Amino acid sequence: MIDRLRYLYLSVAAMLAVAITVAGAQTTSKAGSKFYVMTGVVTGVSASSLTVGRGQNEMMFGVDASTRLVTTRTTAGKGDLVYRERRVTDLVKPGDRVRVTYRRSGSVMSAVEVRVAQK
Repeated sequence: MIDRLRYLYLSVAAMLAVAITVAGAQTTSKAGSKFYVMTGVVTGVSASSLTVGRGQNEMMFGVDASTRLVTTRTTAGKGDLVYRERRVTDLVKPGDRVRVTYRRSGSVMSAVEVRVAQK
């Protein structure tokens, strides 16, 4: 009877340890996960970067497939039934006013979200 009780306590302790580890892994993030925001006008755009200016300051942000693009502009033509992956160059143009949410990792700034304001 005592062995079964020990086994039960040991099993509960092991399950608790696993649960705590999994919960910690979900909330622990890598360094540089603090978000920053910049609003300005797009001065340059390419498939892998976005340059935004505000006053005399310009900042270049890295853009990749994980960057969320939010805009009311559509790229599909009328009656277009083919799915096309959205690219930053399709949705963001020089002169657009944008709000960029980004992460800073050393000297590299990676765009998490690019929100294009309506004209």
